[in-house]
Amino acid sequence: MPAVLHVLSSMKLGGAERVTLALAKHQRDQGVDAQILNLGSEHDFLVSVGRENGIPLTVSEIGSSRTSRYSQISNLFKRFKVVHIHSPRALEFIAPILPFHRKVRFIYTRHGLAPLKALHWRLLHFFARRFIYKTT
Repeated sequence: MPAVLHVLSSMKLGGAERVTLALAKHQRDQGVDAQILNLGSEHDFLVSVGRENGIPLTVSEIGSSRTSRYSQISNLFKRFKVVHIHSPRALEFIAPILPFHRKVRFIYTRHGLAPLKALHWRLLHFFARRFIYKTT
């Protein structure tokens, strides 16, 4: 069965989060092992919605140490051929571990209204683009 992991910076109420939930649910209905990695909190509003819809969901809790979070996320990435990153903030957090997952096809959807013109964002996208398979 094909597998895809969707990565969200949080599962607070928002458009990108709702789109990701709908996409994961549709993919599961089509026989794809779609799962979600929430980089926010177990208490984010839409975590329960995802679970109620039968979408396997991993939370990498904000309060944990960065090292333990990167270890958890790296182990999770090893189980997937496709990882779909759904926001600049999610990309920003996982960027340091992208080079260690060359076998993963990263897809990046840049949800959000911010123009991302600051040097910080331009450098992040410049760095990450060599690891991104497709951008939508």
